[in-house]
Parts: sequence; structure tokens; C-alpha cells
Amino acid sequence: MCPKTRFAVYCRDNWRCFYCGVETLKDVWHGHRKAPVIDHRIPISKNGHDEFWNFVTSCKLCNMQKHDKTVEQFRDWRKQRLIELINRIKLDKKSYQVCDRILSPIAETLLQQRLEDCVSNVSFKFEFYGEEVRKQALRSN
Repeated sequence: MCPKTRFAVYCRDNWRCFYCGVETLKDVWHGHRKAPVIDHRIPISKNGHDEFWNFVTSCKLCNMQKHDKTVEQFRDWRKQRLIELINRIKLDKKSYQVCDRILSPIAETLLQQRLEDCVSNVSFKFEFYGEEVRKQALRSN
């Protein structure tokens, strides 16, 4: 991918991860953990294309976790992982005692809200870009 296209994608997405909304850093070397990376919304393995409309800005963590999942699969996977993590912490009595403040009703509400924010962020962005994806898919067929 040429540097101009990469920069245009970052600017279009306001240097924020398409999946979780975290702000990536502009002036860091590519290996830095906060450096943005380009991801394919529709993976190449699932008939995605190397086209501008299919590129999104991603943080490294989301990019590694998404792997070759579609946006919907990644959203569902992430939601399930967060639920499993909350339940695992609740079941581990030692962790529960050590992390009692974290597991207070207020903290649990905040975790649930974060989960909903992650899901709605992905859903909103998918709907926002969805029309463009449909148009490009129709053009390529």
C-alpha cells in the first residue's frame, strides 16, 4: 500500500481504531504499540479487496484479535470474551476477594457499559460504511 493511501485512511478515520475507538498516535515509529495499522474490514480470506473502501485504521490489539474475522464475527467474539472474563473473575473467589472494589456494582455497571460501547461503536461504524461497501461490492460483481 502506498504511503498516501495509508495516510488518507488514517485521516478519514481520524486516527482512531475502527473497532474500539482508541486514538492511535501519529508521530511514532511503526513498531510502537500505539502506532496505527491498516486492516481489511472484509478480510482477503473472505473475498475482501485491497481497495480504499475496505481499509480501516486499527490499533494493534484489535488487528491481532480480529485476525480473519468479519466485523460482525469480531464484534460477537469480543462481546463473548468480555462476558467470559467478567464471569471468570466472579467465580474465582481469591480474585473476587482481591478485586472486591473492581467487582462492586458500580464497577460492574461500568464494565457492562464499556462492553455496550464497544459493540455499539463497531455497529455504528459498520452501518456508516456499510452503504459504501455494498456499492463497491455491486461494482465489483
